[in-house]
Amino acid sequence: MRFGLPWFRRKQKSNDAELNYLIKVASSPDVSVRKNLAHELGCFVAEQNNSQPEKECLGQVFELLTRDRAPEVQVALAKAICQSKYVLPRGIIFRMAAEGCQEAAGILLRQSPLISAKLMKYLAQKNDQFRHKCIVGRAGLTAGLTLVLIKQCDEEVLVHLLHNVSAHIDEVGYRHLLKRFSDSAVICELIGERPKLPAVVSEMLVALATDRMRDAAIDRGWMEKTVAEQMAQDLREKFTLEIAEKHSAEEGTRLVQALHHSKRLTSSLIVRAACSNNMRFVEDAMSKAANLPTDRVMELLYSGPMGIGAIAMRADFDEASTVILTLAFEVHKELQHSTEDRGNDWFSRRLIERVLIQSTELNAVEQKELLNLIERFCEGDNKTLAKEVIEALDKAA
Repeated sequence: MRFGLPWFRRKQKSNDAELNYLIKVASSPDVSVRKNLAHELGCFVAEQNNSQPEKECLGQVFELLTRDRAPEVQVALAKAICQSKYVLPRGIIFRMAAEGCQEAAGILLRQSPLISAKLMKYLAQKNDQFRHKCIVGRAGLTAGLTLVLIKQCDEEVLVHLLHNVSAHIDEVGYRHLLKRFSDSAVICELIGERPKLPAVVSEMLVALATDRMRDAAIDRGWMEKTVAEQMAQDLREKFTLEIAEKHSAEEGTRLVQALHHSKRLTSSLIVRAACSNNMRFVEDAMSKAANLPTDRVMELLYSGPMGIGAIAMRADFDEASTVILTLAFEVHKELQHSTEDRGNDWFSRRLIERVLIQSTELNAVEQKELLNLIERFCEGDNKTLAKEVIEALDKAA
């Protein structure tokens, strides 16, 4: 049964008998009649780009249908109009999405292209977990909207958001998320599974994971506090530099800024980067640590021992770290003039040799201190080599 067909076909529609007829039908005590009207009227507006006067005339009927106490009437209307490509009166969408029954609101919030970002932000700021869950499941959520959701929603809802791979979450959003739920292993794990994480976010995840591991080792008596702290620091620094190497120079600079802000840009991390020939990181890091422009830092770092010593002193490096930094830049310059393809293993081995070559200027104690630092920052065969050299120095003493 079709309602008001003559009125639908009129060229000029006004608040006349046909409209009164639709209002009468919308007020019928028979739920099935109201449900059929909701479906037909919803399909009509979904298929046609009505003029403003037509929309205003239909508004009275929509007012009744969107406030209908029978959920099936609202659901029928929502299913019909959620396919609409045309703009409907904002009041209709708002009432059904914000005040309608859950099933009808869920249909619109999950599917309808007519749901505006403004309406979703408004609903995100309300304490309504059901509607929050509907919104976070939508495709193509913008970074601005996800940030509002991250600030407002509870952990259960945000788990759903992180499962939505099409939702755009930027660096600011991730940082807010990690600050709110730093103790949540589920949130951290889901963030870690997201594609193309910013370097700053990856480093925050590493820091949280190593801190938890350190605390667990201390609390359960697995390690002495100093040993656990050293292990956590070594792992954090190692993974931080791996993250820096995998991202662009711009991302690397932002990572250094974030490390400096969080007080994790330590001399140990910078020297470790130098020992692995990651001089781009060292340049950015020394600029922050010494509070000097990058151009000036690069000039000093590549000017020789005196320049390196001056900037290391300004960055509050100890003597051993300053020597390692100086030797690393010497090896770096040597590598730049070489035509052979030499990697980090060669670099670390050459650094160990440099320490031994300095035997005329360093005593055995100083050499051991430098070799212990290098051994801590090396991997694989070079770590073993550094240990063997230290043992040989001990025997010789």
